[in-house]
Amino acid sequence: FNITANNISRSTKGDINKSKIKMLDENHHLIQCIMDYQSKGKTSECTQYVFLLYVRDLLKCHTFA
Repeated sequence: FNITANNISRSTKGDINKSKIKMLDENHHLIQCIMDYQSKGKTSECTQYVFLLYVRDLLKCHTFA
């Protein structure tokens, strides 16, 4: 069993890419919810989702850096 730095690096990059894709998918869902609430004039619900989107992205981007 041989573990090299290159193998570990590829594994870590794959995990990070999966996390980024998951974050983008979740963001897409949140943005769809925001647009739905906007079209229905539900501003308080819209604001909650905008705040959630902002905070989650800020925290996730910090972990990727």
